[in-house]
Amino acid sequence: GSQFALESNPDGAPTSELFVQTNATDSTYYLRPGYKCRVVGVTGIMTGAGAASDTVVVKNGSNAITDTIDVSALADKSVFSAATIDNDYWDVGKTDFFTIVTASAALCYLIVKIVRV
Repeated sequence: GSQFALESNPDGAPTSELFVQTNATDSTYYLRPGYKCRVVGVTGIMTGAGAASDTVVVKNGSNAITDTIDVSALADKSVFSAATIDNDYWDVGKTDFFTIVTASAALCYLIVKIVRV
């Protein structure tokens, strides 16, 4: 599931971090923060060794917010983050979902940082 941990950024806009634990069964995780937000960071911690074709991507609808992160060669406990965030798709509407999509059962604990807009 997802949790919210509130903090503030230097500009005073509230930020939250959403936490998702992926598993070997599901490949798509839907998150709805309940307010208009912007995805500003994605970090993950491997909870198992990567395997062939393991990837993680954060999307807004069918559009990728982050690059597709290749975690196939990462060891258990490795930390990774998105190399790019597409500012054309990083805003998510109040009633919209954004999704985390994994391929080949990538096992990780994902932290998605968002800010209200």
